[in-house]
Amino acid sequence: MKYTSFTYYYRRALLYLRVARLDHWFKNIFLLAGTLMALLDPEIKIGPPWLFAGRTVLAFFLACFAASSNYIVNEILDGPRDRLHPVKRFRPVPRGIVSCGKLWVMAVLFALTSLVIAYLFMSRQFFLTLAAFILMGLIYNIPPVRTKEIVYLDAATEAIDNPIRLFLGWYAVTTLYPPPLTLVLSYWAFGAFLMTAKRYAEYRFFANPEAAAAYRGSFRRYTEENLLLAMICYISLTMFFFGALVMRYRRYELFLVVPFVIVFVGWFFKLAFKNDSFVREPERLWREEPAFAGYSIFMFVIFVILAFIKTPFLWKAVENMRIGPPLP
Repeated sequence: MKYTSFTYYYRRALLYLRVARLDHWFKNIFLLAGTLMALLDPEIKIGPPWLFAGRTVLAFFLACFAASSNYIVNEILDGPRDRLHPVKRFRPVPRGIVSCGKLWVMAVLFALTSLVIAYLFMSRQFFLTLAAFILMGLIYNIPPVRTKEIVYLDAATEAIDNPIRLFLGWYAVTTLYPPPLTLVLSYWAFGAFLMTAKRYAEYRFFANPEAAAAYRGSFRRYTEENLLLAMICYISLTMFFFGALVMRYRRYELFLVVPFVIVFVGWFFKLAFKNDSFVREPERLWREEPAFAGYSIFMFVIFVILAFIKTPFLWKAVENMRIGPPLP
């Protein structure tokens, strides 16, 4: 009897943790870009390596707890419409096998835990950014605003989580000044590209505009064509702001990562066109597209290496191409 009781509660706990989407925590790895850029800034004194590493790890898990709070709110409020989705209808909330009251308590506990620890052990800027992370989840999910139902605004506001993660990584190790605006805008545009691609994959998955519109309000005005155009605009903005960042801070070596990014984008588009693409559910990436996942990691490693090396010949070549006086 004791074994049966333990098994029952263990399985119930797993159901509730499933709603918290622990398998999505990997997305918070994006905050490492903030810590990396702070490390590269010559004006910022990072401090002892152990402190730098410890604050970065703590920032990652605080972001994970805040994200789980948002995921729980998302699943509670999406439950009725998820019953119309061919796959999401099997989630615990649409199936009615978990208590929404207990889930609200979980969401509050995840949010409060992250905020209290951030308040006690991290900077004021980090605490306020983490609070903004949670607030954006509420704006995205809760009526009457609920931006996830508004065409174009859904992807644009969900993508704000990307620069927020950037700020979290940055403020985890420094509060001297905010991260560069060009980096923030590039990060947001890249996130908007990914979120729009997710909408595109979801829209194609339904293969029926009426069924898609019944599931999500923004799909009433989306088409495959305008979603593709939005993806192209967002990735173009990403590269524009990235180029501006490189030129402003004279990190010319980072231009060498552009060919790798082009391959990444082309490959990503190809995968987005597949039926039932992983783009619809990014957590499936590691299981279904290991080659692309490996390439993404490889590209990030190349980016990090290029960020830390100096190539005088490249610097001189770019400087010689300038028209007009050099930058101050």
